[in-house]
Amino acid sequence: MEVTGLSAPTVTVFISSSLNSFRSEKRYSRSLTIAEFKCKLELVVGSPASCMELELYGADEKFCCKLDQEDALLGSYPVDNGCRIHVIDHSGARLGEYEDVSKVEKYRISQEAYDQRVVTLERVLDQE
Repeated sequence: MEVTGLSAPTVTVFISSSLNSFRSEKRYSRSLTIAEFKCKLELVVGSPASCMELELYGADEKFCCKLDQEDALLGSYPVDNGCRIHVIDHSGARLGEYEDVSKVEKYRISQEAYDQRVVTLERVLDQE
């Protein structure tokens, strides 16, 4: 795998996970430690940082290495634009568990309670 642009302070990578069926394109600072990077990935993939195993794949989708040194900098690995970092979750969660929105409890308010609110959508639209 050819690595270029290692002097750039940030890198744009794709993030995939054993918990999700989708990929995200994100930009990260190369100066993050792997431990800090995992904390940022929590928000992307839903896996706790302590339960993550990270694998680096080149832009050609070939496995490159594991990102397994918590105190190493992201930039110390051959991470380049277009690479993919795959998060393997060891928490016991299942694929798609965080994608099923039917399991999310929705907030409901009665019409009477809504009508008593000072600011409502209807009142805002009436003022425009």
